[in-house]
Amino acid sequence: LDFSFCSRVTYEGVNSLCTEGLKYLIGLQSLELHFFSCDGITDGALSCLSKNGLKYLKNLTHLNLNFSSSKKISNKGIIALASEGLPSLPVLTSLSLGFQSCGATDEGLSVLCSNGLKKLPWLASLELDFEYCGGITDEGINNLCLHGLKNLIELKDLNFNFSRCPQITEI
Repeated sequence: LDFSFCSRVTYEGVNSLCTEGLKYLIGLQSLELHFFSCDGITDGALSCLSKNGLKYLKNLTHLNLNFSSSKKISNKGIIALASEGLPSLPVLTSLSLGFQSCGATDEGLSVLCSNGLKKLPWLASLELDFEYCGGITDEGINNLCLHGLKNLIELKDLNFNFSRCPQITEI
């Protein structure tokens, strides 16, 4: 489902998608949701998706979420996804997350590693896009490499995009 550039999509729409749609798709194996540059999408919408939508999708093997350029997404939403959404997906093997130009910092990336990726040992493909996230530093990247990838013993494909993050100086 692609809602890119839909500035009027808000928490209420995401809540309806979860409670009146995803809730009934318990056999779903692949889900792609794109909210690229949606001005009405907030941390609350991402939290709602994490708590009220993903928890029903126990058979999901592929997840692609794109919140890039949605300016109201910050650590709070990323932490909800990492703490409540991703751990509820026991057979997930492919994950793509787009948070380009969002308010992500090392804190959100750290929780994504410790609470989200850590609980996905069967992940074979991982793509993270945090391009233009000014709050990501060398410390966040080191934490991702040292702790986020440690338990991903099945990982075969890896793609990170941290370009144009001004606080990253070296690895």
